[in-house]
Amino acid sequence: MTPSLRAVEMECGQPLELAKFWSAVLRAEILPGVDGVHVVNTEATDQPSLYLTEASGEDRPRPHSRIWLNPVSGTLDDEVARLTALGAVVVARRWTAETLRLGYAVMTDPEGHEFCVESSDAERRTAVRRFTDESDDLADLEPPTGGGSRTGFVGIED
Repeated sequence: MTPSLRAVEMECGQPLELAKFWSAVLRAEILPGVDGVHVVNTEATDQPSLYLTEASGEDRPRPHSRIWLNPVSGTLDDEVARLTALGAVVVARRWTAETLRLGYAVMTDPEGHEFCVESSDAERRTAVRRFTDESDDLADLEPPTGGGSRTGFVGIED
């Protein structure tokens, strides 16, 4: 029998307040849990919930983990702009394929938990198509410029 992933738990200071942020990010509902709240997409029952619980105050080391988000449509820049408007902060921009402008952003939620947003499915499909098309010389592609924003995002200065 193969187990399924039911939830990802995150300890935080104010579970309900942070759930409001993640609910907007994931476009999901907030539901009660035993000792916290679930942020769950009730229309996509195959996706795990994000379970937010109050930090226990125990003095034990916590593993470092990150949630990774992937916009299905639009662009990475669009999604980062949407998330910063909700209260997220850009920490860094990393390029996985700089000339094709594929990459990801390291961000933090309002309580400082890190998460990442990567290039959208649409951006990846375009990059793969262009890279595998022998007639496309990729001449119009250039790495992001170093000037302006250190984040590398259009319109987002840090």
